[in-house]
Amino acid sequence: MMLPLATDVKMRSLPYANSFLVALTVIAYLAIGPAHAYEHHPFILTYWSPSGILGHIFMHGDFWHLAGNMLFLWVFGNAVCSRIGNLWYPLLYLGLGVVTAMLAMPEPGSGAVGASAAINGIIGLFIILFPLSRIKMLITMLYAWGDVLWLPSLFMVGLWFAFDVYGLATGAGRIGYGAHVAGLLSGVGLGIILVRCGWVPWYKGELSLLHILGLAAPAPRRERPHETHRPALPAPGRPAMPWTLKSNFKAWPAPARGKRVRCACGTVLAPEPHEAGTYIRCPRCGGHVHVPGPRVVAASRPVGT
Repeated sequence: MMLPLATDVKMRSLPYANSFLVALTVIAYLAIGPAHAYEHHPFILTYWSPSGILGHIFMHGDFWHLAGNMLFLWVFGNAVCSRIGNLWYPLLYLGLGVVTAMLAMPEPGSGAVGASAAINGIIGLFIILFPLSRIKMLITMLYAWGDVLWLPSLFMVGLWFAFDVYGLATGAGRIGYGAHVAGLLSGVGLGIILVRCGWVPWYKGELSLLHILGLAAPAPRRERPHETHRPALPAPGRPAMPWTLKSNFKAWPAPARGKRVRCACGTVLAPEPHEAGTYIRCPRCGGHVHVPGPRVVAASRPVGT
């Protein structure tokens, strides 16, 4: 026996709608009771019964039938609902159940109950939307040994589909294998339509089965709900300097000074370069001080012609 326990699909939103459908199905079972207690009931799907086409989804044969279906619906429905949205998911779930009932209508004189066909439609949607995911499986052998393994979703869904096809071909048991196969194929077809029409949001690193097979255009990246646009940080470099006033004008060089001389009164004088070889007057005592060095004679102005 192989039972799914969880998937590694990252939830983008809380699947309220799927929880509502699970609760509604359990309440309907508690209110109506098991289907084997009724010989005729409006919710039992008989040959083209209008009430049974929709009502059979909420009616089950016994408790274990209900528990198994709700386990599969909880594991796969949460992932699909978080991607499709809480508004459209219940409509798609009920629509898959109605379409599957019309495709696999029981023969006259027989009836069918259970949400297995609609749930297989959800599994078909799941394998189109999340082909690279893994499923946490509880595997038991003869009710004496069990182990929990993470297995690829493509492998597990393909294995379940092979079991249903084998049961449909051999006609073994009282299980609606035809409804299971029709439900899975309906979900796969619906998933292809949703992906091809661009009605499913995609995020970075996530690809559908059509994208992997090259049957759909590359999915545009959408921001995750918690992502916000932030300005890019500046590249690391020199720290910013405080504001200063800058000028494009260059200062004139300071005039050159000659050698300093000392007066007899002790005053230090700084003569100009052109005063070399002459005498300068001390501003303090009024005496004359000789400036050593050759005398600089100014060049004569050229005479214009």
